Amino acid sequence: MDLDLIKILIVLPFFIIACFTDLKDRKVPNKLWIPLIIIAVVFLALQYNTEYITMLGISLLVIAIIVFIMAALRFGGADLKALIVIAILFPTYPETFNPTIGEYSIFALTTIVNGLFIALIYPIAILITNIIKGDTEKPSHLFTSIKKPTKKVTDKERVYHQGQYKTLSEEEVKTLSKTKNKVWVTPWIPFIVFITLGLIVALTIGDLLYITFNYLT
Repeated sequence: MDLDLIKILIVLPFFIIACFTDLKDRKVPNKLWIPLIIIAVVFLALQYNTEYITMLGISLLVIAIIVFIMAALRFGGADLKALIVIAILFPTYPETFNPTIGEYSIFALTTIVNGLFIALIYPIAILITNIIKGDTEKPSHLFTSIKKPTKKVTDKERVYHQGQYKTLSEEEVKTLSKTKNKVWVTPWIPFIVFITLGLIVALTIGDLLYITFNYLT
C-alpha cells in the first residue's frame, strides 16, 4: 500500500479549499488545519521508523527557520500553518509520481522554493497583460498593477490613490469613481495559492531549484 499516495489524495483537497477560502474571505479558518494535524499523527504511527523520525526532525527544523523569517516579513498565518502541516505530513520526500529531486531534497523546503519560482511568473503575466491592453503610460506600475474600471474595484484590491497603494471602502470607491473612470490596482493573490502550486509541482515534477542547477551545469 502506497501510504504517500493516500496522504496526497487527502491533503490536496484541503489545500485547494484553503486557496479558495483565502481568495474569497482573505483568511483560512484554523479548523481546516486541525484534521490534517490529526492525520499526520496517524501516519506518523503507521510509518514510524528511525529514518522517518530523523527526517521529521530535520524537516521541522528547516521549516521553523523559514516560518520565523516569513512571520518577520508579515506573511499570513495560513501560509505558515500550511508549511508546518507539509513538514509534518511529508518528512520524507514522496516519490509516488517519480519527481526529479536531489539526494538532499527536503519536501517542505522544495514546496516553498517551487512556490517562489512560480510566483516570479506573476509579475511577468501582469506586464504582458498591460502591454496587450496598451496600458503602458506608468512604467513603475507595469509589473505590479493593472488598470480597472473604478466602479469594479473590490475591497480585496489595493488601489493606487494619492501617491500610494491602499484598500478603499465601498464609499471611497463610489467617491473616486466620480472623478476617475479607471484606476491602477494590484490584484491580490494569497501566497498559499503559490504554496499549493509549489506542492503540486514538487509531487509531480520535482525540485525546480535542483532541476535548474542541473540544467545550468
